[in-house]
Amino acid sequence: MIDSVKQSTTLPTNCRALVVGGGRGMGAWIARLLRDNAVECCICDTHAASISNMSREGYDARYYSGNDARPFLDASDRLLFDLLILAVPIAQMEKAATVFCCHCQPGTLIMDVCSTKVDPLNSMERHTPSGCEVLGTHPLFGPKIYPPISQTWILTPSSTHPPNTWEPRMRRIIQESGALVYRTTADVHDEAMQIVQVGTHLTLLVFGTFLDDAQRSFNEMQNFKTPVFELLSSLAARVYAQNPALYFSIQKQPRAESTQSVFSRALSRVQTLLDNATLDEFTEHHERVKKWIGDTNVVALDHVISSAIRTIADERKLIRSHLGDVVCMRNIETGKIHYGLLESIDPPLVRIRKRKETVALSLKKVTLLSTEEKHAWLVATGKTGHMFVSFLAPRAAKSHTIANIVGTVHGVVSAQVWDEYIRDAETSEVKQTIKVCVDPDVGADSIAVAIRDLLTDLGYKVV
Repeated sequence: MIDSVKQSTTLPTNCRALVVGGGRGMGAWIARLLRDNAVECCICDTHAASISNMSREGYDARYYSGNDARPFLDASDRLLFDLLILAVPIAQMEKAATVFCCHCQPGTLIMDVCSTKVDPLNSMERHTPSGCEVLGTHPLFGPKIYPPISQTWILTPSSTHPPNTWEPRMRRIIQESGALVYRTTADVHDEAMQIVQVGTHLTLLVFGTFLDDAQRSFNEMQNFKTPVFELLSSLAARVYAQNPALYFSIQKQPRAESTQSVFSRALSRVQTLLDNATLDEFTEHHERVKKWIGDTNVVALDHVISSAIRTIADERKLIRSHLGDVVCMRNIETGKIHYGLLESIDPPLVRIRKRKETVALSLKKVTLLSTEEKHAWLVATGKTGHMFVSFLAPRAAKSHTIANIVGTVHGVVSAQVWDEYIRDAETSEVKQTIKVCVDPDVGADSIAVAIRDLLTDLGYKVV
């Protein structure tokens, strides 16, 4: 159910948020979203290394023991923040709510990001004073997706502490980030998550266990992969690459047991069909499931899978087109940038020759930076060269416009006006100088020639 609430969406002046569990995962993600919306964020976390990382990113990040809110309270034991975000695992929600919520002042929003809603919402409501607002939320995506374009974010507002002021504000922030907002009740949400999360994760946990029990080398199987195997194994690998406590807590929630029973019966049902059914009986079962999905959905979902397969193929085609070029490639797991000559592509590996070594990277774990991203990285790491270009132009010529045009030349990372010299009031020309940062791999001489030719074609005299 979509709900329109006609209150102001403007945040308070000097808005401040405390993000409990904000050192990593969705907590760090939420802190980033809030900071991008001019909210001053204080981070607290029980993980010391994460606190150090967030401090380096400019956040007010503090270690939290897990039991004591006093470091965040004023002399009157008040928590003086506009927002309290509880970004902790489901198993820790009751404790976090007990420690923090009772100190909140009237007008404060208390919000969570748990994957279940009934119990976390009850915990927040039980420990929150009157006059505060409570909003249950569940982003249906992981912390690697930013911004969350076309991703779904569930809102389950409290009935005892209705977020009449804050819900429109958070809805605006979420929608402007590109996400889709769906408002429902905690019960409806948790029932749906039995299929969407419990069932899906269980499928991938079982598939990963199957691959392990098959006792075949995963790397060897990559030589025989089909597009669908690659997608499914990638989804399973994504589950196993993340925090096991998250998936354990989802499977151990009270409602999950019945879903797991349904899953077990489905496995047995398919096995019985394969053991005993004729082709006609199997086809009848196949068509019945297809009918449940719906013909339109079957076509649409097949298009989604085909698009995903094409995206993977297009990415690899793009990488192959740069063979022999100097490139920047990002490891999608660590974020590390590898800069050097793309020497060879021998799936599943690519090799980049750097100044002192050649490194082999997994083709599945790297992505190619665009020209704009590469140039930004070159500037940030101080790897660009630079040159100064001077020319005579009419006094009416707009120097910044000329600099922008020069910036379009291949190999130019950036171009900015450096100087303008007018010899006297009588002259009709002005000497303009532009500082040009260049990609060192394109070649300064060829860039200089291209800029000179461009300016000459525009009618300016290079001096």
